[in-house]
Amino acid sequence: MNIAQFRAEPGKKVRLTTIDPSENGKPGLRDDAGRLIEVDLGRIDALQYLLYANAQSSLLIVLQGLDASGKDGVIRHLFSCVNPMGITVARFEPPSPEEAGHDFLWRVHARTPRKGQIVIFNRSHYEDVLVPRVHRQIAKPV
Repeated sequence: MNIAQFRAEPGKKVRLTTIDPSENGKPGLRDDAGRLIEVDLGRIDALQYLLYANAQSSLLIVLQGLDASGKDGVIRHLFSCVNPMGITVARFEPPSPEEAGHDFLWRVHARTPRKGQIVIFNRSHYEDVLVPRVHRQIAKPV
């Protein structure tokens, strides 16, 4: 199995026409996937420990996708391998009266990770700008 064909390399163009869409049904891929995921989860666990111990950086993971696209499954996988004391999930409901009294990204900034911590935004914080404007929940800028 060639897992490298599914990775997007920084600085290189991805050409979807060169990827065989039936690859997921070929023998070996599903068998190897579980092992590869376990290896990656172990690496994430070790890296989280270093992130916390160093306390110089933080990690913000932004998951964006349609409903039922797998965002919650990704979050479950991450929580299965890390110390839950160092990771938080943030999701953004319609603004509360207190939140609406501040600039529209105030509540997003309040949920970003402090040094040594990981925060996952379940849906992009950009929706905090787009959705309230579309639904006329925030005033038009002057």
